[in-house]
Amino acid sequence: MKLATVVALVLISTTTGCFWRGEKKETNPSAFTVKPTASTNLVIKPSSSAVGRVASVNLPGRFVVLSFPVGQVPTNNTRLAIFHAGAKVGEVRVTGPAQENLTVGDITAGAAEDGDEARSE
Repeated sequence: MKLATVVALVLISTTTGCFWRGEKKETNPSAFTVKPTASTNLVIKPSSSAVGRVASVNLPGRFVVLSFPVGQVPTNNTRLAIFHAGAKVGEVRVTGPAQENLTVGDITAGAAEDGDEARSE
């Protein structure tokens, strides 16, 4: 019986600590609101172009095989930028042929490596 009483007293004293001291948690409303000003009219739109990956590179032939999501393969003569770790490293012009989710593009500037991202700028 004494153990149950001690456990009950410990629970009561730990869960009501702030109540006995009269502390209140207050939030700063200015930290959660954004006041509209002339400089806050930034509009961010998602890219409507497909993002692909370099599946294979042929350096002597200066072309790459690009892999895109199904149904989002770009048309011929589309110009794409090649990004490696977020930095632009090259440019590609889609020349085809396209098959399923793959297409071929000529490297027009810079370089490309397997796994690089291909997207419009």
